[in-house]
Amino acid sequence: MNPSVRLAGVGLAAALALAGCTSTTTAPAPAGTAAGTAASSAAAPASATYQPGTDVPKEIVTGLLVQSGARTKTFAATTTAATAISGQTMNSTIDMVGDMSDTAKPKAKMTTSYGGQSIEIIMVGDTYYMKLPGQAKYTKTTKSDLEKQGGASSTATQGNLIEQFKQLNDAIKSAKFVGSEKVGDSDTKHFSATLDGAKMSMSADIPLDLYFDNDGMLRKMVMDIKDTSVSVKTDMVFTQYNQPVTITEPSPSEVQ
Repeated sequence: MNPSVRLAGVGLAAALALAGCTSTTTAPAPAGTAAGTAASSAAAPASATYQPGTDVPKEIVTGLLVQSGARTKTFAATTTAATAISGQTMNSTIDMVGDMSDTAKPKAKMTTSYGGQSIEIIMVGDTYYMKLPGQAKYTKTTKSDLEKQGGASSTATQGNLIEQFKQLNDAIKSAKFVGSEKVGDSDTKHFSATLDGAKMSMSADIPLDLYFDNDGMLRKMVMDIKDTSVSVKTDMVFTQYNQPVTITEPSPSEVQ
């Protein structure tokens, strides 16, 4: 399989899960409950409570993820990625916009650029359109068709991985407050976390770095996935939230 296609699926799964699919996670509990207190604390990253380099309750991070996802209607993000397969490393850039305003039918458009070539993927609900280098028209498929092909080996979205990222909060084992840092023009609080590899169907735990702005919105995510045959390190920066985006489903004449 073309490794860039594989990488494109990783990028799509991660962005959709963190920017939109986290809205499927249970919302923060009401104030006054133990869970509500943790979620309330997460509303403003806890630089005053925790010193840089100290462990924090994982609920601080999971609460921020839930909050950021629930507030996201649209987003734009750029990811730089390095994928290593069989000793070869490929560097890619992934530009994505997403529209999560209709949670029953989310939309996303992503262009993965590598080595002077590009792959375009458009998602409308559970329908996927892909245009590979040299193709004049899109190939159409569905999430269920991709899962039947084997999930992680699918050529577009690594469908199983989307489901795994929906469970991102459940997979966080531990968290640490790293400190205050700038991401672009945004002042952010940097948290590091460890994802339980077993819960993510990976052979090893996964380090994750998350940067939230003063409104509790995710501004940057760094993930370093290492499995038996492939490693992918992604650096995803969310450049805008809740601004107009255009995602058009290809017409029948544009599909082969």
